[in-house]
Amino acid sequence: METMTGGQIVAATLAELGITTLFSVSGNQILPIYDAAADAGVRIIHMRHESAAAYAAAGWTEVTGIPGVLLVSAGPGHLAALTGVGVARSMELPMLYLSGASPVAERGLGAFQDLDQRQAARAVCKDALDVASVEAIRPTLARAWRLALSGIPGPVHVT
Repeated sequence: METMTGGQIVAATLAELGITTLFSVSGNQILPIYDAAADAGVRIIHMRHESAAAYAAAGWTEVTGIPGVLLVSAGPGHLAALTGVGVARSMELPMLYLSGASPVAERGLGAFQDLDQRQAARAVCKDALDVASVEAIRPTLARAWRLALSGIPGPVHVT
């Protein structure tokens, strides 16, 4: 059995959750997901700004009734999406808000685009989850999906 990369696991898990489309602005940390998405049957709609991608994911939710998925890079990309994610929260729209991150071992040490993304996301999301290992990707995404849909719907962040 061939070992899957983290990007392949993310794309496959999104497909298993029934996600066919996500909205994104590309960046270094998320390119492995881009590479795996087409093989998993997940279409990426590439936007020109992270906030526009967040609004598009919210609009997807409103039109289809299926939670929108937003995928952005770390640091500045993560922060740029927060306005649109906050609007989705105020409208009680379920959303998966996925962002790349610095390598776990380099966080807090000045790594490229390093930022405490969970803390920033908590201001506008129902919850903010961290994936600490490749093995944790699938259960963390499944948990985020359930949280986004439970109780009062809203965005859940995963980094």
